[in-house]
Amino acid sequence: MGLRQEKKEQTRRRLLAVASRLFHGQGFQETTVDEIAARAEVSRMTFFNYFAGKDALLEELALEWFGQHRALFEIMTGSEGTVGAAAPPDLDDRLEVIIEHRAFLKTIVLHTRLFNNFSTPYSSSAAVNDFIESHFQNRLRRVREAQRDKVIRGDIEAGEICHLYDAIRNDIVGRWLLDDDADGKTLKARFDAAMRVFQAGLGAN
Repeated sequence: MGLRQEKKEQTRRRLLAVASRLFHGQGFQETTVDEIAARAEVSRMTFFNYFAGKDALLEELALEWFGQHRALFEIMTGSEGTVGAAAPPDLDDRLEVIIEHRAFLKTIVLHTRLFNNFSTPYSSSAAVNDFIESHFQNRLRRVREAQRDKVIRGDIEAGEICHLYDAIRNDIVGRWLLDDDADGKTLKARFDAAMRVFQAGLGAN
């Protein structure tokens, strides 16, 4: 990496770090582009050379967060050969991470399109799209293998099964994030009930 490119990357990292602190400390809506730029010691124009706006910057922070938790949100080993292949393994561990980072994930739900099932593409960020597509393709492979083994019914297209899971997950997690009165136990109970119904309908006859 050349010196110029290294300086650009340092500026990008500084903007992300400053925004992350401000979002956490005072909230997304209360934080302005001008404030982020001033704290990062760059001009407003420089900010827009790196990000289209606050929402684009938040998507970048979200992508980094998912990357840090890649082992839980992308790598899938376990539940092969069962109807559980239609959902990611280690769901309880995944839910614990969601509970731990509730405030940040709530901000993502409120201010990005990352969990919007009806948005095509999922977001304006190609990097975010690539991450979500990789996650989807891993589950799609698992479902197709289970269908070949006649563990999961074959009269529903594998991609549709994966989209159904996404819709269920997004609905349960999204509603929980926005319900400040619902605790972690509530999230787990709702998810467990939904998965039991979902997987019961996938069994091959």
